[in-house]
Amino acid sequence: MESLLAHHDKNQPPYHDRPTEVLLGIYVTSFFSISEQTMDYSLSMYFRQAWRDPRMSFRFVRDHKIRLMDESWKKFWVPDTYFRNEKSASFHKITVNNRILTVNATGHLWYVARITTTLSCPMRLEKFPFDAQRCPMQFESFGFTMDTVYFGWIQNAVDHPADLKLPQFQLIASKTRDCSANYTTGAYPCSEINFILQRDIGYFVIQVFVPSFLTVILSWVSFWINIDGVPARCTLGLVTVLTIATQSSSVNATLPRVSYIKAIDVWLIVCLLFVFCALLEYAFVNVAARNGVRLRTPIVREASLEKPQSPPDSVSPKRRHSRRHHRHFHDCKHSYKEVCGTESDDGFERDFHLNDQNIVRKCWQRLKSRLPFSSSADTNFKVTVDVEASKLKARRIDKVARKSFPLAFLIFNVIYWISASIPAANHPLDEE
Repeated sequence: MESLLAHHDKNQPPYHDRPTEVLLGIYVTSFFSISEQTMDYSLSMYFRQAWRDPRMSFRFVRDHKIRLMDESWKKFWVPDTYFRNEKSASFHKITVNNRILTVNATGHLWYVARITTTLSCPMRLEKFPFDAQRCPMQFESFGFTMDTVYFGWIQNAVDHPADLKLPQFQLIASKTRDCSANYTTGAYPCSEINFILQRDIGYFVIQVFVPSFLTVILSWVSFWINIDGVPARCTLGLVTVLTIATQSSSVNATLPRVSYIKAIDVWLIVCLLFVFCALLEYAFVNVAARNGVRLRTPIVREASLEKPQSPPDSVSPKRRHSRRHHRHFHDCKHSYKEVCGTESDDGFERDFHLNDQNIVRKCWQRLKSRLPFSSSADTNFKVTVDVEASKLKARRIDKVARKSFPLAFLIFNVIYWISASIPAANHPLDEE
């Protein structure tokens, strides 16, 4: 070794008349972090370099390969390769320095080092979580230009175990390309490995899509709750809205603040829109149901002015009103089947609630001409017609919502999942 280094200048490259070829390669042992928020990934690997230095050739040793000690590396020329997109990196030193340099009789040197590094990975998240990412690893010479050094690839340049597992991703391909760049000080050699990573959506199906899907369905339960159940329907609507809003916040907390909309944003926004519309639907139902109640006050006041004063009775006014209203309602039941054509004694009550508001009013006009109603009874029945007809309209809104909301959500799901299955126009596999 001393004789080899006697006339060796470590500051001079192996060749003066042509650039030195440095072959690169890696063996990936593990991916252990891929972050969308910081847009980087971390991995452990064996970094390999091979080149020939004719000054290191020899013929006086039977064993044609010599392993060089760490301290001797400082005495001869080695490439100054570094990771251009590196954020942090470290050599492994447990239990000894995990690197080796060997030289054979022809002057070919083989350098291997075990490294853990974190590299930047610009990500496109428009289709998140149905996206595929292209994460680069760039090798560049720090001080030697392309007149001195150029890069190539060893055979099987990108290797890894067959059972390599990644968190939330699948490694579907790896591509190599040249990334040489011109700087003010010259053109420097650069080679790049691109890892094509396809995201696994299983986590998001379990944690995001299924819970939000069930929350939307839960919001439809309010359509079957009685229109008078204000606390139940309002509570259910508010809980579902807050659930989707909280879920959206938790998902976006782990993602960078990008200026474009993501596929998962579309899903959560539409789910929020559905549960909000379900809550808004009850507002319309409540207003429709109370229209008849709003009309009652002026009608009753007008009737009370026309009503003659009656002598006091031992029976309370509320009980007299109840008996009188029951008698008029009973008379109306019997007259209804003659006027409106029903054969059932219960037809009045059933048809009164089920028929169209206009039919009820027309039937009432015919009933009025046959029954000897007082002004008060007339008023009471008008109020009943208005209130029940308004409730009928409110129930109709609920019935329409029971069908329209699930149908609209089904159509959205079909469109959404078909769109999600279509690869993006800028898919990493299509890029050179």
